[in-house]
This record gives sequence, structure tokens and C-alpha cells, in this order.
Amino acid sequence: MAGSLLIGLISLAMPAMTAAVVGAAGREHAGVASGVLNAARQSGGALGVAVLGSLLGRGHALSLHVPLLVATAGYLVAIALAWTTIRAGRERRVTS
Repeated sequence: MAGSLLIGLISLAMPAMTAAVVGAAGREHAGVASGVLNAARQSGGALGVAVLGSLLGRGHALSLHVPLLVATAGYLVAIALAWTTIRAGRERRVTS
């Protein structure tokens, strides 16, 4: 249940993530940043479907327990990486 809730909430963050990436790239690189972000999002989605689908079909009975745990762990790692990256960027701006 918690994994389903987290996955639903992550989808609400997509516009903010897009704005952050494109804004951080600057005006001269905004198009390239948007293209790279969309390509990474599509590749990650395809890879995620493949991995979670293989986990779903594992064993004799279909269960969403393992795929949702893996997805939740992946999202938590992504949130931690984003948090540390944002904090490091803010600290660099404050010191310069």
C-alpha cells in the first residue's frame, strides 16, 4: 500500500523536476536539457517496466509485493540523491 501511494505522489513531482532541470541548464541549453530529460525518462520507464514485470512474473503466483518494494526502494534512493544534489548546489551558491 505504501509503495502504491509513493508511486502516485512521485507523478505529481514530474512538472517540478522538469522545471528544475530546464531552469538549471540556462536559456542557451534549455532545449538540450529538456531533450535529455525526456530521453532519460522514457528509457527509465521502459527499463522500470521490464524489471518490475520480470519481478511480477517470478514464482508461481502473481504478486505485486516484491515489485512495489523494489519501486519504492528505487524512489527513495532517487529522492536521497536529489536531496543531496540540491543541498550541495545551494551550499556552493552561498559560499561563492
